Amino acid sequence: MSNEPNQELIWKYIRNECSESEKAFIESLIKNDPAVKARYERQIVYQQFLDASEERQNRDLPILKESEETSYNPYVLASLLLIIALLLLVLFSFLK
Repeated sequence: MSNEPNQELIWKYIRNECSESEKAFIESLIKNDPAVKARYERQIVYQQFLDASEERQNRDLPILKESEETSYNPYVLASLLLIIALLLLVLFSFLK
């Protein structure tokens, strides 16, 4: 491995997807290199922002189960259409 980790390796470390050797390498660099530590801290903040955004999006969007999906009863629709038709007939009879 080179002395400087790439951003993808830092992301893997943040997501806890590194191998043990990669983890040890990143941890030693974070401890000993201020530039790597600063980049790591920026990426941590960005990851927290992404996590918070995803959580907020999931919280704001209702999750409908199949049984909870909006469906209209055909009898209710037929009744509404009948009422509208009767109201129109009454209205036209007064306008004659």
